[in-house]
Amino acid sequence: MGIIYSDIPPLAVKDNERIFDEYFAGKMQNADEVVITVGYASKDSLIELDRCVRKTNVNKVILVLGMYCIEGFPESIYNVATTLNKAWKKDGIGEIRATQSMKYHGKVYVFYNDGIPFSAIMGSHNLGALVKNANNRRQYEVSWFTEDIKECCEISRHVQGVVKEPVSCPLQEVSNITIIHEENRKLDGVEGTIRVSTADVESAKLSQTNISFEIPLKVPGIPGSSNDFMKSNINKCYAKGRLNAKSGVVTERGWWETEIIVSKIITGKENYPEKNVPFYVITDDGWKFLMHVSGDYSKNFESDGDLKILGYWLKGRLVVAGVVEPVDSPSADLRLMNRDFEDIYSNCKGVISYQKLLEYGRTSVSLTKTINQLADEYGNIRDVWVLSFLPQDVR
Repeated sequence: MGIIYSDIPPLAVKDNERIFDEYFAGKMQNADEVVITVGYASKDSLIELDRCVRKTNVNKVILVLGMYCIEGFPESIYNVATTLNKAWKKDGIGEIRATQSMKYHGKVYVFYNDGIPFSAIMGSHNLGALVKNANNRRQYEVSWFTEDIKECCEISRHVQGVVKEPVSCPLQEVSNITIIHEENRKLDGVEGTIRVSTADVESAKLSQTNISFEIPLKVPGIPGSSNDFMKSNINKCYAKGRLNAKSGVVTERGWWETEIIVSKIITGKENYPEKNVPFYVITDDGWKFLMHVSGDYSKNFESDGDLKILGYWLKGRLVVAGVVEPVDSPSADLRLMNRDFEDIYSNCKGVISYQKLLEYGRTSVSLTKTINQLADEYGNIRDVWVLSFLPQDVR
C-alpha cells in the first residue's frame, strides 16, 4: 500500500512522493481496462479521461457517476458525459453509468490487464483531480493505492457491484434527470450591458404581447438543407478575415463576433422590428442590452454598437453548457474538420453545428415584444423585447 498526494503548496510533494494524476496516467499506460466509480467529475476531467483512453491501449472503460442523479447534473458535465457515452458505446470501448436510487460518494479506480486487476486507488480524489484548474487548484486530496493482487481483487468486487444494476444504470437510461443550468458570466463588466434581477425578468415576461418571432439559427448540418451555413451567421468568425488596405495584412475575426441572419419569411412579417431602430432586450437569464436589425430585408439581427455582445450572450451559453469552446484562431480550428464524420465539424472546438445545438437543447432563439418601453442613455424611448435561448427542457 502507498499514499498518493495532491501537489498544492504549501503541502507540495516531497521527493519520492506520488502525485495522483501522474500515478493514474502511469497505470493507464499499462492497463487494457479501467473501471472508475466516483461521486463527481468535471467537464475538463471527462475530456481528459477520454484523451487518456484514446492514447493508450485501454480498450474498455466504465465510469460510474454517483451523486448527480439525486443532486442534479450541472449542464456542462451532463452534456459532455452524454457525448462521451455515445462515442464510447459507438466505438465499443465502454460506457458512462450513474447511480439513480442512492448517493454514491466513493472514489475508486481499478486498473486491469487480461481481466486481472493489478492496481487500485481509493481515497478522496474525485475524477476532477485529473485536471488542475481554477475549481480545484486549492483543494487538497489524499488517496492510497495498492498493487497487492488480493486487495485489488477485493476492491474490484466492490466496483463491479457498483457497475451492476440496480446500483447503477447506463446514463442514457436514467430517467427524471434534473439539469442545473449554469450561469453565463461572459457579459460581466461588458460596456453596454446591464445585469437585471430575476424579478425584472419575470416582470418582462408578464408584459409580453402576442407579437413573437422564433428565429432559427442557421448552422451547418441542418436536416434537409443544401446550405452549409458555414462562415456566416453565428459562425461568422470562420469567414475570411479583414484586410488592412495599408499593410496588406489579413486579421482573423474574433470568435465572439456574432450575428444572426434572419430569413425574409420572418423579417417580412408584420410588427418585426424596424430597420436600424435600436430596441432593448431583456434576456431569459437576466441581461439587458440594445439590439437592432439591419441590412437587406432587415436580415441582420445584431447587438447594437458591438457585435460581440450578442456573441458573449449566445455563444457564452453554449460554452457554459460544454457544447463548444472559444478558440483563438478560427482558421486553425477549421483545419480539424473531418469529412469522414457525419458531423464534419465535430472535432472543431468552436464551430457551432446543428448537432451541437441539439446537444444544448435549442436550435433557435425567440424574440417577443412587451408592452414596456425604456429610455436609453440619450433619452430616446426604446421598445423592450424578451430574448430567450433556454434549452427546450426548461422553456
